[in-house]
Amino acid sequence: MAAENTKDLALSFIEMLRTRQFDLVPTIFHDDANYWVVGDPSEGIAWGGDLSASRRGSQLKSFFRNFQSVDVTEGLEYIQTPCFVFKVTEENGQRKVKELREYIDNHRTLKFMKALAEHRS
Repeated sequence: MAAENTKDLALSFIEMLRTRQFDLVPTIFHDDANYWVVGDPSEGIAWGGDLSASRRGSQLKSFFRNFQSVDVTEGLEYIQTPCFVFKVTEENGQRKVKELREYIDNHRTLKFMKALAEHRS
């Protein structure tokens, strides 16, 4: 499998998140793919841990909803630089993500969500 083809698949995923096209996300994953996010739900990181890509995909829309209605003029800013590690497989000539690992700064996310809740109350 050519490296540039794998890169295109990863860039497609990132573009789907950026443009909030969550309904398209499952199309790039293998049927039994895993999607892991750094963090432990038992320690307050509700989005952390290992899930099937289909379950994680349904979480994305509700998670991103927290960030879409914030007006930057309100003084709240969320900056995050995630690192994604993709494991891609090819089956019947189609490339699909078999495993995705996402590393984010959960402290930054929690801090923003707390500030957002306080701002809205």
